[in-house]
Amino acid sequence: MLAQEEARRLGHNFVGSEQILLGLIGEGNGIAAKCLKSFGFNLKDTRIAVEKICGRGDGSIAIEIPFTPDAKRQLAFSWDEARQLGHSFIGTENVLLGLLNLPESTGMKILGSFKMEEKNIRSSIIRALGEVAANLAQGCDKFVVKKNRQSNCRSLNERLCCVTKKLRW
Repeated sequence: MLAQEEARRLGHNFVGSEQILLGLIGEGNGIAAKCLKSFGFNLKDTRIAVEKICGRGDGSIAIEIPFTPDAKRQLAFSWDEARQLGHSFIGTENVLLGLLNLPESTGMKILGSFKMEEKNIRSSIIRALGEVAANLAQGCDKFVVKKNRQSNCRSLNERLCCVTKKLRW
C-alpha cells in the first residue's frame, strides 16, 4: 500500500491521513491524483509539507504499520462517500472525499497549508466523476449485443444516470 510506503520513507511507525494523502498523489492515475495535480500538488512538495508538520520518525518501523484513528475514520468516511455516490466500491476519489470530512486531521492541515479549500476539492472530484460517467456512457452506446443477450448497457446507463443525478446536488 502506497500510504505504508510513505510512512516507511518518513520513518513513521503509523499510517495517518497525511500518508494516505501522499499515497493518493503517488498513485498517479486515479481521480484523486488527477484532481490534486490539477491544483498543483506534487509528491515532492507534499512530502516536504508532511515532514514539516510531522517530522521524521526514529526509524524503528514494524512490518505491519497500524493506522491512526484519523486514518481509520477517513476510510470509514470514504465508504460513506462511495455509498452516497451510488458506488459499490471505494475509489481514490472516495478516499479523498473521506479526508474532507476530517477538518482537524493532519491530512487536511496539509491541504490547508497549500491554501486548498474543501469545497474546491469536492467540486473538482464531482466534475471529474461526471466526465468519467459521460465517457462510460459514450462507450456503452457503441456496445453491440449479440445473440439476443440482454445488454449490460441498460443497467450501466441506469447507474450512470443515477450517479449523474447525484453529482448535480
